[in-house]
Amino acid sequence: MLKILAVLTAVLAFSFSNLGASPTSYSIISHSINDLGLVSIQGTSCSDSVNIPSAGVYNLSTSCSITSITINGQTVVSPNSGPIVLPLGNRVSISWTSPNVIDIWDIDQTHSPTH
Repeated sequence: MLKILAVLTAVLAFSFSNLGASPTSYSIISHSINDLGLVSIQGTSCSDSVNIPSAGVYNLSTSCSITSITINGQTVVSPNSGPIVLPLGNRVSISWTSPNVIDIWDIDQTHSPTH
């Protein structure tokens, strides 16, 4: 009986501690003509992913602060900027234009796998 009471108390304490956590909105703005595939974002205590097949604005809502973004197995940590090499060799640049906005730009649009 005491074990059940202890478990219920822990569950309730966890539930109440998360009541005040409001979702935070993030935008990933892709200016790239490339298919970025599955893009993952990681935070202090959460993670999420979104498929980015083309240019556009992709909005996410998470329960924690985002600290990094991963594309094609390569991670850029906020607030740093950095290049990412896509599977076909094209490169994109990641930049955090604000804590809640990540911009993605093509670095070179002339690269092709045959050159």
